[in-house]
Amino acid sequence: YKDGYYTYYKNSKIVVTAGNTYTENFSIGDESPSGFLAGNVTISEAEDEQHATFSIRQAATVNGNDEQIEVKSLNVENGGSFSTNLPVEDHTAVISTFGKTTIEKTFSITAEATTNLGTIAF
Repeated sequence: YKDGYYTYYKNSKIVVTAGNTYTENFSIGDESPSGFLAGNVTISEAEDEQHATFSIRQAATVNGNDEQIEVKSLNVENGGSFSTNLPVEDHTAVISTFGKTTIEKTFSITAEATTNLGTIAF
């Protein structure tokens, strides 16, 4: 993930098989407008050092199919807060932690602003 740049994806799926190597050349384009996502995490009855994993995704059309592409991933320790840079776009955060039900939150990032998800409580 490169903060401040558009997500790159090719309009096709890649199928990888054991023992084969796949190479794809690409370049990083112009910087994109960006904003911030922030919030906190609490996990009830958590083990020591338990964390929540955020998979931040955006929609894309690949070969005519609607797909979700992960644009950033981060771990946040129980009781912690986070702030991360994301491109201007509508996103979905899929948030998980050990032994708890996964949470999904949709949100929009606007240029030079902070979107606050509040407290993600497990």
